[in-house]
Amino acid sequence: MKKIFFLSLLLPMSSMLAQNIVPNPSFEDTLNCFPGLPNLNCLLDWKDHSDPVNPALNTADLCFNTAVFFPPSSIPAFDGTKYIGIDCQPMNSEYVQVQLTQAMVAGTSYCVSFYVSVCDQTIIIAPSLGAYFSVNELTTSPFVTGLNAHVQGVVPFDPTQWTKITGTYVATGGEQFMTLGGFQNTGPAGFRYMYIDMVEVYPLSPLSLGADQGLCPGETLLLNANAGASAYLWNTGATSASITVSSPGIYWVEQQSGSCVQTDTILFFNTCDTITPASANTDGVLFIPNSFSPNGDGINDFFFAVGENVNDFELLIFNRWGEKIFEAQNFFEAWDGKFQNQKAEEGIYVYKLSYRIAYKLTNTTGHICLIR
Repeated sequence: MKKIFFLSLLLPMSSMLAQNIVPNPSFEDTLNCFPGLPNLNCLLDWKDHSDPVNPALNTADLCFNTAVFFPPSSIPAFDGTKYIGIDCQPMNSEYVQVQLTQAMVAGTSYCVSFYVSVCDQTIIIAPSLGAYFSVNELTTSPFVTGLNAHVQGVVPFDPTQWTKITGTYVATGGEQFMTLGGFQNTGPAGFRYMYIDMVEVYPLSPLSLGADQGLCPGETLLLNANAGASAYLWNTGATSASITVSSPGIYWVEQQSGSCVQTDTILFFNTCDTITPASANTDGVLFIPNSFSPNGDGINDFFFAVGENVNDFELLIFNRWGEKIFEAQNFFEAWDGKFQNQKAEEGIYVYKLSYRIAYKLTNTTGHICLIR
């Protein structure tokens, strides 16, 4: 499970995503509510399972501007006219729960967001508010059982401002229920009343620029992020959904998908300049390739150095974890792209090279691109 949280202060605005799997996300749908009474039982889809010490007094509330209860509503709703109020003190901690419109799919990333604020009657700085996802409905307080929120954020102590808490949750599969509450409800006793409005959970399409690959200088390739995102930023400075690259290097994109940010990176390595000089002078010369393709086609299947009048030659090759996978003491030893009799992964490897030309000892390092 991945925990990520971001906080952003926004002015009230209405925003609904077609993919939102939270029913009644801004608590506007009610049935048989008594005028002026904040009874959560008339709120459709959402349930109160606070299990408080005093159930007659300590239950989550349906808040609206003309409701008669304590504490009185102290901020207009972020969206519509209603929102939920919960007590987040260590004793009598309240929480609300909703069944999602569809079960979550294992391995899928979901963007989670909700708006929160603190009541102006709160006398102690409010704790974090968070969201917890479960396969089954929770019937025991998550605070009593010690559950931690999957997405959460600290709420600024500002009763005039709604704060958006957002993060990404990777589903284990089958989660159907979402629980909201003050999961970090520790500390001294005291009244900590908080508000929740506009809850959204929607699946994110995987963002992938593809596997690292070769690119000759001057060639062009089109890189595509996911279509339909709200904003894009490439390391080139481009803000479009796609860019054209024409030179080897590392490229990344940051994509704003609703309330969440996704990123991906791709490496284009030079596959055209197969031989580059490592050292050359009138007394001797040494060349070493920067890529090879051990795929059995008879072309560039081995990695090795070539040179003249070179002494004390030693070549060491390491994988990304710093593990030595090949060693050569002369030009006649070539790497076949295997490690422990298994094909090494395609990608970038580091080499360390030591050699002597005309009594001058040289130690250098470099990179090799292994292409399958």
